[in-house]
Formats: sequence, C-alpha cells, structure tokens
Amino acid sequence: MKNSKWSLSAALLCVMTAIVAFADVKSKSITLSTNVSVNGAKVKAGMYKVEFDSETNELSFFKNNKVIAKSTAHTERAARKAEGTRIETTQKGNDRVLTSITFGGKDERIVLSEAKGDAGSMQ
Repeated sequence: MKNSKWSLSAALLCVMTAIVAFADVKSKSITLSTNVSVNGAKVKAGMYKVEFDSETNELSFFKNNKVIAKSTAHTERAARKAEGTRIETTQKGNDRVLTSITFGGKDERIVLSEAKGDAGSMQ
C-alpha cells in the first residue's frame, strides 16, 4: 500500500512539473513614457516588469514585485520583428488606453482584449 501511494505521488509530481514546463510566460522590463490605462487601472509613467502568460492569456504589470494592473490579452503575428519594445495606445475619453505591446526582437504582438478606439502609439 505504501508503494502505491508513493507511486501515485511521484506520478502526480511529474504531471505538475510537465504542466509548468509547457506554460509559456514572456517577461520583460519596460518603461512607459506617459500614464496609461490597463483594464481600467491607471498605470503611471515609469519602469515596470510586464509578464504575459499564454496559458491563461493574462498580461500583468508589476512594480516592486506587486501587481499594478492585469488584463486579458492574446498574441498576433507581426509583419516583422520589432527593433525595440513597441507600446501602442489609443485615446478613450481623457485616458490613453494600452492596446498592445511588442517586445524588442519578437514578431508577436500582445494585444489587450478590452482596448478599442482610435489607434495611436508611443515608444
């Protein structure tokens, strides 16, 4: 009976490790040159760690290891690799709303789900 419980525990650990290994989390430090809105949260100009989890389709902004803002997002192929990190915004009322981020050297845009309006951009 002990061997059976140990084998089940070992198998469960292997499955959990495999799931974590397949999760694709992209992370990058970025600098915002202006205040933006992310899913209704105000994100002030400054430096942030940004993570995109392709398994949960969630984009998160961190400052001092604390989550500042989160949004659902998806990826889209870009026409070519970005030379540097590109941040796109749109004007919605009085707010600049983040619409997408393309990390430098990547050919994939991370597009926020709730972002709609007239396109603009900043870098």
